[in-house]
Amino acid sequence: MYYYCFMANSNIFSTLFNKNIINQLAHSSGLIERKRKVNGLDLIVSVFASVAKQMPSYNVVSCMLYTHQNIDISRQRLHKIISSDKFAIFFKEVINHLWQLQVDPSRETRKRKFNRVLLQDSTILQLPKRLFQQYSGASNAAVSVANCRIQLCIDLMTNLLQTLGIDSYSVNDLKARHYLKPQKGDLVIRDRGYFALDQLINFVKERVHFIVRSKSNNKFYDRFGKPINLHKVLSKRKTTVLEVRLSCNKGPLLTLFAQKVSPEIAAERCRAAKLSSKGRMISKQTMEQLQWSIFLTDLDSKTNEFKDIWQLYSLRWRIEILFKALKTHLHLDSIHNVSSNQLHIIIHARIAIVFLITSCVYNPLQAKIERDKHEKKISLFKLIGVLILDFNLLANAILYFRKSCTKKENLLIPKLIKHASYDSRTRKNFKESFDDIFLS
Repeated sequence: MYYYCFMANSNIFSTLFNKNIINQLAHSSGLIERKRKVNGLDLIVSVFASVAKQMPSYNVVSCMLYTHQNIDISRQRLHKIISSDKFAIFFKEVINHLWQLQVDPSRETRKRKFNRVLLQDSTILQLPKRLFQQYSGASNAAVSVANCRIQLCIDLMTNLLQTLGIDSYSVNDLKARHYLKPQKGDLVIRDRGYFALDQLINFVKERVHFIVRSKSNNKFYDRFGKPINLHKVLSKRKTTVLEVRLSCNKGPLLTLFAQKVSPEIAAERCRAAKLSSKGRMISKQTMEQLQWSIFLTDLDSKTNEFKDIWQLYSLRWRIEILFKALKTHLHLDSIHNVSSNQLHIIIHARIAIVFLITSCVYNPLQAKIERDKHEKKISLFKLIGVLILDFNLLANAILYFRKSCTKKENLLIPKLIKHASYDSRTRKNFKESFDDIFLS
């Protein structure tokens, strides 16, 4: 059913891709060297359809290509094409082409505090055992587990993907910190796993703004290189703002914002730290610092308070929502027994579908709701779930916002608002928090 809807509305891709460009990419990658029954665009459509819900087999894909596109190709041939190294190269080039299409240089931009707001985070996926050599994870005498780490970087201003990394479990966040390519005037928001002195120094030199959580074992110095007893300073007040260096003889002056958390949060952090320590002793200093939320930033303390830094850092929750949607609605954490090439294709395709929804449906839907002064606000997580369940609705939504003709225009927007809006609640949703920070 999902595949049928997707193929029946495959004309959606004519608005997203240029058929000539896609077929040219298929030839340049070496995937198609001469005229064949199936072209590059047909292959892209079939792959998106087959991996979105992880339901159809190559046999089903072959059957539907014949039924809806009049293309007679065997499942064995289809498997051979899609499993090849050349197809993986071709697919990545198509995804890059897709991202370029979503960027509109003529888009009106209001005065911004930052050019871009870049979030970077990662998640772990458990893989089939056959991929253990390429993606080794935990291993002992009893069990071996293959894991990979997915790195995402997104721009909150446009909801577009900036970087995607698929690495072995051993490539931790610290090693992946250079995946991010910020520019002057950008704001980078990351967790403490990416904390590195050398990169923060480069950020300051390149005038890249940043907010990062401090590690519990960081040492701080005053502007003259004298060590700071952070525990002593923090014990004097509930909220602290300090001018610090991370090295006694080099490095820029940064601002440290700290505030004591509630006893419940502190207790939860201590429990998590003891679990992750795996029996190792945790220092008293570390346990005490877990009672505080500590951030390092280059932002001026004269124009920012702790609550301002906390609000900005809280926007990082958006990337967690995307990971949750990928795992819940697109089953990214349920990878069947595939090869390494197929793994990359599945991950790229599922992530591409999510960012198609954010850029082609979520962004314009939010804009329309604001213009119409509608009371309801759209939940990105719910919207992804609704559109993944009904590819026919996804097709019509993208065509509608691209000013193409749809048969049920009057019913489309009310349906999306009804099924993808937030429930009634008192706390602010992500869009309201974002607007308060950047548009107030």
